[in-house]
Amino acid sequence: MLESEPVDVLVPDVGMSEMDGYELIRRVRGIARFANLPAIAATGFARDDDARAAMEAGFSAHIGKPVLIEQLAEVIDEVMRVQHESS
Repeated sequence: MLESEPVDVLVPDVGMSEMDGYELIRRVRGIARFANLPAIAATGFARDDDARAAMEAGFSAHIGKPVLIEQLAEVIDEVMRVQHESS
């Protein structure tokens, strides 16, 4: 889907069934044109260790579920701002 659709930010669930979010982000980061794509790990695992693992895997941010749309919008704004500043 990333290859065929324009994407501004990726927000996968970490606990997907066939491939977890950590493997997904490793694969995405391995594609040169998506190396800096803002990506937010959405997960029910919201401990500090979980956030650290998400960042180490290559996510731009981590957000615990359940999440309010306002919280998600704030995190999206932040990762987009950081990405814009670093370009």
